[in-house]
Amino acid sequence: MQQFKEEELDETIYTAFDFWAPWCEPCRMVGPILEDIAIGYPGRIKVVKMNSDGTPNLSDQYQILGFPTIILFHEGREIDGLVGAVPKENILSFLRL
Repeated sequence: MQQFKEEELDETIYTAFDFWAPWCEPCRMVGPILEDIAIGYPGRIKVVKMNSDGTPNLSDQYQILGFPTIILFHEGREIDGLVGAVPKENILSFLRL
């Protein structure tokens, strides 16, 4: 949890936290899209993957009720959230890219 807080609070670029679970099929669809976005937009977006099975307290704190859930932060503030598997274009729009 400490790693999450440090990254969340210290970033001056947008940071997308991807709350996922290994057993979640939609998570397997969105994961590679987020990885491509992180590579394709260096310095504009940072993607941090959070295995919700391994971080139940953090998932509870952010009220993660469905997977995948992407929470967008900027300068330590939660900006927005997106739940479910959606096309890459929707994710790019959500991430303000």
